[in-house]
Amino acid sequence: MTFRKGDFTTTISKAKDLVPGFGEAFSMFEERVVLDRLSKSLVTNYGRNVAHLVLHFMRLPHEVSIAEVNGYLYRKSVHEGFSESYFKQTVFGMRSLRRSDLV
Repeated sequence: MTFRKGDFTTTISKAKDLVPGFGEAFSMFEERVVLDRLSKSLVTNYGRNVAHLVLHFMRLPHEVSIAEVNGYLYRKSVHEGFSESYFKQTVFGMRSLRRSDLV
C-alpha cells in the first residue's frame, strides 16, 4: 500500500481533533519551544507521545492523575514492550506541558 502526503492522520492531529482543548495546548507548547530555541524534533517526539497518552485517556494531560500515567507507562513498557525512549519522552513531554503553564 502506498501513502501520499495527507492520506493519513498523524497522532498529534488526531488528538487535536478528538480531545477538546488539546489543539490549543499543543500550539502554545510549540510556541514555547520556539521561544526557548529548542529543536523541532523535541516538539514532534514529545508531542507524539503525549498525544498517544491523551488519546488513550481522551482527556487533557493535566486531567490525568499521576497514578493513571504510571499505570499507562507500566503497561506500555512491560506488557507492550515499548522502549525506554518512549517512556522518557512521554514523561518529559508531560513535564514540559505542565511547566509551560499551558494546561
